[in-house]
Amino acid sequence: MDSHSLCFLLMLTSVHTVKYYNILQVADKKIHQMLIEPLFMYGEKLLDDIHEYNDRVMDLVSDLRKGTPDGIRNSKHLYRKGEPKFLTYRFDAFIVKTKFGWNEDQLRQFIKLREKTRQIFKYFCQNVELSKILDDKTGKVLF
Repeated sequence: MDSHSLCFLLMLTSVHTVKYYNILQVADKKIHQMLIEPLFMYGEKLLDDIHEYNDRVMDLVSDLRKGTPDGIRNSKHLYRKGEPKFLTYRFDAFIVKTKFGWNEDQLRQFIKLREKTRQIFKYFCQNVELSKILDDKTGKVLF
């Protein structure tokens, strides 16, 4: 799946019927792959995909707070999976900057966006932990 397909897939999704976990899993894999094999002039696409990932996580938080069955189910899966792979990947700033054709400002924007994603994911985890889907004694996700 190319990055244009990912964007199209994310645009087609409906807030209440989508399995966010699956979409987020595909997005994480695609973003991670773009970092492993950066392609010239795809830097803006990478940033757009990360913004889209963040938006979908926030949609999931909203569904979780509303108590929707899909929101609960997808939150459970994403919480178990943990932090996105693309956040744990140690990238070489020089290579990423060169391959994407970025200047220093664009590289800083990317680094800030990764940190924002970390904060959003932490916020998501806090919401899961505050919800009723965790067992108080074990800390494991229920059902």
